Amino acid sequence: MKKIATIVAVILGVITLFIVTWELRRIVVLFVLSLTLAAVARAPIETLMQRRVPRALATGIVYAIGVLGLIGLFYLISLPLSHEVQQMGQDINTVYGRLERRWLTGQGFGAFLTARLPSADQFATFIGGNEGDSLATTAIQFTGSLVENVSELLISIILSLYWATDEIRFERLWLSLLPGEQRARARKVWHALESGVGSYIRSELIQSLLAGTALAIGFKLLGVHYPFLWALFIALVWFMPLVGGLVAVIPVWLVTSLNNGPVLASVAVLYTIAVLIVMEFFVEKRLYTRDRYAKVLVLVVMVALVDAFGLLGLLVAPIAATAIQIGLNELLATPTPTRIELTPATAAADISILRTRLDEVQALIQGLENPSSLRMNNMAERLDGLLEKTEKI
Repeated sequence: MKKIATIVAVILGVITLFIVTWELRRIVVLFVLSLTLAAVARAPIETLMQRRVPRALATGIVYAIGVLGLIGLFYLISLPLSHEVQQMGQDINTVYGRLERRWLTGQGFGAFLTARLPSADQFATFIGGNEGDSLATTAIQFTGSLVENVSELLISIILSLYWATDEIRFERLWLSLLPGEQRARARKVWHALESGVGSYIRSELIQSLLAGTALAIGFKLLGVHYPFLWALFIALVWFMPLVGGLVAVIPVWLVTSLNNGPVLASVAVLYTIAVLIVMEFFVEKRLYTRDRYAKVLVLVVMVALVDAFGLLGLLVAPIAATAIQIGLNELLATPTPTRIELTPATAAADISILRTRLDEVQALIQGLENPSSLRMNNMAERLDGLLEKTEKI
């Protein structure tokens, strides 16, 4: 009975955890997003630290560059996008009116559509809105949603800044919840997970930025309508797993063929495919060296996340699949035992090397004049005592 009661208690605890997580999913999403941002910033911070930049300063530099770059990118693309969106609305009305006139003079299916679709004036009213009240309502709703999303993003950035600044202390905190014999394995899995996910996201972000820049320049030179809008659209749908390329090229060909003709539309599609191929098979291999997610795994994750979060779930499905795959690989990997032949001679040599390094560290600590040097000196003295005991043994 005791065993059955324990099993029931564990099952009820897991179910309760899932229910609480679902009810607090926005908070969970913010926390996961903060950990993801910290994982993305980890490698640049460590690179600066290897160049003898203090950790706090390196973290500030990386986050400042990231935030300023995001603001600058938003400012650069907002100016041409506002003009192109307005131009697209006018072109849609013009194309719809031209198609309506063509259907009116036709027979069969064209007349059938004309009788059931709204007129050009009704369609223009639908696209542009009725009066100022509807535009004001739309603006208020959009502004409220934008403020909410930006505030949540800022909260995630601040949380990730705390995590990146004091990573060791947070690691010790959550590792202390595990048994002592499992902490080393858990730390290894966590570091592999953080490194793999951060590397994958950095790779995708750089690919998306390079692809968007190349497509905007190419579409502008080709004379395609709305070059910046199409470049932004393709750069975003490129994050979609498996179907991103297909989702990108179909609307590009359809809309461009209506505005510029099928020949230029085909050239634009071929150029888009060429840019995406370069990103997939050349740029990505230099940025992300790990194995990519399994297709079956990402399909399962995609279905679950799309059902829970919609389009956002579709975009984050490859990140979640990558994290799951790295975690499973690390957990299921069998550690290879290493047999070390320990003799008195090798032990004495190892102790001598450790003693030399400890003396060097103590010499460096004596040259420091800050409060942290006292704690470091205490740790060095404890290590010195352990070495003395080891020498006696």
